[in-house]
Amino acid sequence: MAESLSTGSVPRGPDFRRVLVLDILLPFLTAFVLQRQGVPALGAYAAAALFPSFSILLAFVQRRAVDIIGIGVLLGIGSGLTLGIATADPRFGLVRAAPGFALFGLACLVSLATARPLMFYVARAFVAQGDPQRVAAWNARRGLPRFQRAMRRVTTVWGASALGEACLAIAAAFLLPGQIALIVEPVIAFGIIAALLAWTRAFQRNAPPVET
Repeated sequence: MAESLSTGSVPRGPDFRRVLVLDILLPFLTAFVLQRQGVPALGAYAAAALFPSFSILLAFVQRRAVDIIGIGVLLGIGSGLTLGIATADPRFGLVRAAPGFALFGLACLVSLATARPLMFYVARAFVAQGDPQRVAAWNARRGLPRFQRAMRRVTTVWGASALGEACLAIAAAFLLPGQIALIVEPVIAFGIIAALLAWTRAFQRNAPPVET
């Protein structure tokens, strides 16, 4: 039976109003005001990081689903602030999403050496929604050459893009003024996420049918 080659239900993109307020505007204003009041840069960045942390938790409550990238961002915020304290370099406090993106990107590219690349499991989670029959149907397609090529291509694009985001975000944190980096870093992250979702939807629509 001919069936559309789908990578599964593409996850929804970020709520850009929430992103604008909690991930960009409020962190910038917080750091700006606190530094004008004489608070050291690292302390100001730590206070500013409370808003994107709350944004991730809010997204979790709204969607009732584990946000892997969100968890990575939270870990990145914590590790960045810890490194900032250990090294007395406040720029580490600006590196928020980069560690999560870097780990995800590396995991994607490393998984290309296996029979089932990482995006096979990510896509299955969205299309199957935990339903055993859908999981079984998805797994049954893993031996189809065209489906395998599609999963490898999606995994490659997401992995390379995630690593690219990490490099750009780290460069922004260490090369730009702190308050500018607070704006640029989330713009890079959410811009790349939006581009990846748009590309994945287009790839899903344009993919040729496969025989199952």
